[in-house]
Amino acid sequence: MIKQRKIELLAPAKNLECGIEAINHGADAVYIGAPKFGARAAAVNSLEDIEALVQHAHLYHARIYVTVNTILKEEELKETEEMIHALYRIGVDALIVQDMGITKLNLPPIPLHASTQMDNRTPEYPRVWENYCKIIPEPEFAYSEMSAVGTLLKALPESCALHLANSSVVRYAQLYSIPSTIEVCCNRGTNGIEGSLSTAVGYAAASDKLNFIAIGDLSFFYDMNALWNVNVRSNLRVLLLNNGGGEIFHTLPGLDMSGTSHKFIAAVHKTSAKGWAEERGFLYLQAQNDEELAEAMKTFTQPEAMEQPVLLEVFTNKNKDARMLKNYYHQLKQK
Repeated sequence: MIKQRKIELLAPAKNLECGIEAINHGADAVYIGAPKFGARAAAVNSLEDIEALVQHAHLYHARIYVTVNTILKEEELKETEEMIHALYRIGVDALIVQDMGITKLNLPPIPLHASTQMDNRTPEYPRVWENYCKIIPEPEFAYSEMSAVGTLLKALPESCALHLANSSVVRYAQLYSIPSTIEVCCNRGTNGIEGSLSTAVGYAAASDKLNFIAIGDLSFFYDMNALWNVNVRSNLRVLLLNNGGGEIFHTLPGLDMSGTSHKFIAAVHKTSAKGWAEERGFLYLQAQNDEELAEAMKTFTQPEAMEQPVLLEVFTNKNKDARMLKNYYHQLKQK
């Protein structure tokens, strides 16, 4: 006879207030970000708030799980260990972890739950995936956001820095090989659009390399004041993928992209960066098809120093991009 297991209703909570409401509305458990070392840098919570949530949850026999689900650096292990002991002392029911290096620490007897990001059970497991990815041929997309990223990666000069801003360009870049001479920069522990352009601008200001940033339109326009900066140098080159809104929301299953969803979720727009780029002293380039992209990319990726920073705005159709990406992944599953 199969033993029945109780289904747990687990709710995410950005902060104390959200966690309390989730408990009040019947959640069996809530997961919430730790003070540090979580996958979402914008969703951190103080020990005091977590303790208050634990006390509220335990009144209703609910559980609180805290996320410590980012990859840890060697110098962060001691601070992580101290934080975990503090979480245990205030009554946290379990941790959600990604980096199995945590198991090597001197931990209190607190349960560990595997994050959906974690599956490196043995050294052989990630090697299997690495080798598998190497045998998958690079995709050949028609004109799209994906092809724009692929065209950039294939044309990058040696020893430059590449900034992958928001989640979409990371997903596209993983489909292509990147030479080992390229320095790849991302915001560790950050999901979302906050500050990705500012980060690249600041990095380029102190770098002696050409700095390329691939960025989506919502990320760019959200942080466009980063270009209003006297320290913007001519070694900065921005590839702006403009498909008129949030492409990712057109690929999520179960989300009805109609009516108010276009306005409030995908943030559909008809904005161009041309005026802002030129006002800030950038050489502005644009592409709306394969031929224009190939021609503009010659200037955009030339290894010689230029007198101005460069912004290349690539206009695509979000619906076609989403269909192409879905078809690509579907074809991989058939192999």
